[in-house]
Amino acid sequence: MKDGVIDGTDLGQANNDASNYFTGYVRSDVNGDRIVDASDVMIISNNVFKYVTTMKPSSFTGGILINP
Repeated sequence: MKDGVIDGTDLGQANNDASNYFTGYVRSDVNGDRIVDASDVMIISNNVFKYVTTMKPSSFTGGILINP
């Protein structure tokens, strides 16, 4: 998640966080309910092999960007 890709590392982190009952603002709390639990682990697990990545605009330097 931190690197923009949902992968096995994220699944392992979510499992560890859920086992330790982490609460609050935690990266592995993907559903935003402020607790890492089985629902977060399921969401990550369902997306590990789908190659889910973040998408963001390419960097733009200078000038005005106008949408065509």
